[in-house]
Amino acid sequence: MGSTLGKYRIGELVSSGSSAVVFSAEDDHREVTVKVLSTDFGSDAEFAARFDRIMQATSALSHPTIQAVFDWGWVDLDGVPHPYVVSERLIGGSLRDVYDRGRQLSPSQALALGLDVSRGLDHAHRRQFFHGELSPSKLMFGADRRVRIIDLGISQLLADQWWAEPSSLPTHMARYASPEQARGDTVGPPTDIYSLCLCLIEGVTADLPFIGDSTQSTLQARIGKLMPVSADLGPLAAVLERAGRPEPDERYSAAQFGRALMEQAAKLPRPEPIALVGSGLFDATPAPGVGVPPVPAVTESTAAPRVDEEPEVVEPAVETPVSTAPLDPAFAIGSESAAQSAAHEAPGDETVFAPPAGDGAAADSVPEDSAQARPASPEASAAEIPVGATAVRSGAATTITAGGDGGDDDDAGSLRSRWLTRIVVPLALIVALVGLGLLAVRLFSTPSYEVPDLAGLTTTEALAEVDDLGWVLELAIERSDLEPRPDHVVRTVPGPGQRLSRGEPFLIVASEGPEFRDLPVLTGLSEAEAVSTLEGLALVPELDEAFDEDTPLGEVIRWSVPTDPELGAGDQVLPGTEVLLVISLGPAPRTVPDLFASPEAAAVEQLESLALAVEITDPVFSDEAPAGTIATQAPPPGTEVARGSVIQLAISKGPDLVIFPDLSGTTFEEAQQLLAERDLEAVLEFGTSSGRFLSASVGGSAVSAGDAVPRFSRVGLVFL
Repeated sequence: MGSTLGKYRIGELVSSGSSAVVFSAEDDHREVTVKVLSTDFGSDAEFAARFDRIMQATSALSHPTIQAVFDWGWVDLDGVPHPYVVSERLIGGSLRDVYDRGRQLSPSQALALGLDVSRGLDHAHRRQFFHGELSPSKLMFGADRRVRIIDLGISQLLADQWWAEPSSLPTHMARYASPEQARGDTVGPPTDIYSLCLCLIEGVTADLPFIGDSTQSTLQARIGKLMPVSADLGPLAAVLERAGRPEPDERYSAAQFGRALMEQAAKLPRPEPIALVGSGLFDATPAPGVGVPPVPAVTESTAAPRVDEEPEVVEPAVETPVSTAPLDPAFAIGSESAAQSAAHEAPGDETVFAPPAGDGAAADSVPEDSAQARPASPEASAAEIPVGATAVRSGAATTITAGGDGGDDDDAGSLRSRWLTRIVVPLALIVALVGLGLLAVRLFSTPSYEVPDLAGLTTTEALAEVDDLGWVLELAIERSDLEPRPDHVVRTVPGPGQRLSRGEPFLIVASEGPEFRDLPVLTGLSEAEAVSTLEGLALVPELDEAFDEDTPLGEVIRWSVPTDPELGAGDQVLPGTEVLLVISLGPAPRTVPDLFASPEAAAVEQLESLALAVEITDPVFSDEAPAGTIATQAPPPGTEVARGSVIQLAISKGPDLVIFPDLSGTTFEEAQQLLAERDLEAVLEFGTSSGRFLSASVGGSAVSAGDAVPRFSRVGLVFL
C-alpha cells in the first residue's frame, strides 16, 4: 500500500482481522486511524454505492461518545480496489482489553459507562442508525478516557454478509448477538440495547450469559430466555433485566435505558475511574472524575426524550436522635428521711419515729412503691397519733403510748356494790371474800393481746390494727428483699402469734426498699458466668459484642452501668439495675492486601504485620509482574481471614519469552511451521494463504524478526 494514502502518512499496523486492517496515520493537522476493508467488499458494485452513502451519513454524526469519521474512499492494492475509512484516533484501548486483563467493573463504573453509551446510541437511533455488532471490542477509549462507539455504519454495512450464514459467524459476534439476530428476524435499535446489556453484565460479574460450545448453540441459547441477573449487579439488576428481555418491544429504548440507569445512581457510590490498558494510558493517573465522566448538564430536545435528562436527587431527611440519657442516680435510689438525718447526727441512737405521713402535692408526688423514703416531720407525725395517745420525744427516739386507764374500773366497782346488796346474809361472808379476790385480780393484773400478722401492710394500715391495744409503739426502717416496697411492714417484734400486754413495747419495722447489691468483678468471666452472676444479684445483664486481640472468644472484655458509667466493682446499686457486658468475638478478621508486583520482602513484612503467616510456593512466569515480585497470591486480595491464616505467595520469573523468527519470503504453511517450533500460533487475520507475507502482529502490535514475544502467543499474519 506504500507509506502514504492520499494526504495521510501511514504509520504502524495497529490491528488486522478477517474483514479489515487498521493502521495509525496522520495528516498535517492530526493523528487518525485508517481502516482498509477486505477485497471481498470492493468487487461488489452495490456495496460500493451503499458504502459511499452510509459513510457520508455517518460522518455527519457528531456526539462525544461516537467515534468521529473524517474521510473515506478507495485505494488500489495490486489492482484490486479496497474501501477505506479515516476516523478519530483512539489510544485508550477497548473495553475488551480491560476485560481480557481480568479486570471487572464495579456497579458504579458499569452505570457510568452504560449511561455514556446510551447517550451515543440515542443520538444514532434518532437519526435512523443502529450498530448491530455492539460488543466490548467496539467500545474504545480516547486520550480523554471517555468511551467511544466505533464502527457505527461499517458494522451495519457488513451485517448482511456476516449474517447470510450464521453458522460461519465469528464467535465474538455470536456472543453479543440478540435473540432476533439468532432467529434471523429484522434487526434494529433494540439489538444494540440487548448487546450493551450483555457488555455491562460481563463487566460486573466476569461472566457472559448464554455461551454454548459452538456458534450455533451460543445463538440458540438466548432465544426466548430471560436475562439472568445476580446480586452482584446491585441496583442495576432490575434495569439490566428489562434491557435484556428476549422480545425487542419489551426492552428499553436508548433514552429509557439511560434514564433508568440515572434513577439508580443515587443508590451507588461515586465510581472510581476505569483502569484503561491502551497505549500511553495504562499507568496514567486520571484527574478526579476522568474515565467516568460526570453527568452533563440537563439539555432539552423537542425531537425526542434525551438520556441527558437527570432526575432531581432529593437528599433524604436526617433524623436527629432524641437523647435518652438516664436520670441522676439519686432519683432511682432515693434520699434519706428527716429521721435518718437525725440519726446520722446522733450516732449510737436508734432511729425510731412516728409513721410517715404526707400533705398536699408533696405526699402525692411519691408513689407508694417508690424507692425513695418519705419525710417524717413532727407535724405530720402528730396527725397520725391515735386519739388518747401521748408522745414523748427523747433525743432521736420517739415513744408513742396508746389508750388510757380509770373508766373501766369505776364501772366494775358499781356493779359489785349492787350484787352485794342482794346476797343472802348467810352467804355474805363467802361472797365478800370471793368479791375481794376478784377485785384484787382486776386491779392488779394487765390485759394481754395476741400480736397480729402485719407483714405486707402499709405502716398506716399496721398502726390502725394495733392503735387500741395499749402497746408502746416503735417504728424503724430498713432495706429488705423480703418486702421491697417502701413504707410496707417487713416484720414486727414480737412476731405474729405471740402475746403482748398493755404498756409493753411493740416494734414495727418498715421497708425502705430492696437491699443494695455490691457490683461484682465481671471482666474475664465467660458470658454464661457473667450473666448467671448478675441474675443471681437481681441485676439485669445487657449484651454487646466487640473484637479484641487479647480477650478469648466468649469472655467479658469490659462492663459498665449505663446509668452511671463511673461505678465499678464493689459499688452498690439497686436490684433491676442494667449492667452492660461487652463480650469478645476474638481477634478481628484480617483483610488480605493486594500484593501483586510487590517485592517479596515487602510482601512478607506486610503480611506479618497483620499477624498472618506466609508460604512461598514455586515461582511462575508472569507477563505483568516483574521478576522477583509477587505474581500470584492465595487467598485473593480483599478476602477476610482469621488471624494467623496462611497466605501463599508465588514469585514471578518474569515473562516467558521466545525470539520471533524471520518470515520474509515464506508461504503461509512455512510461517506456521516456524512459529509452531517456538510455541507460537499462526492465525491468518487478513488476506489469503496463497499470497505473500506482508506483516505480523501479536496482541495488536507489529512484530518482526528478532523481537522477544510471549510464548504461546497468537500471531496475526497478513498475506496479500
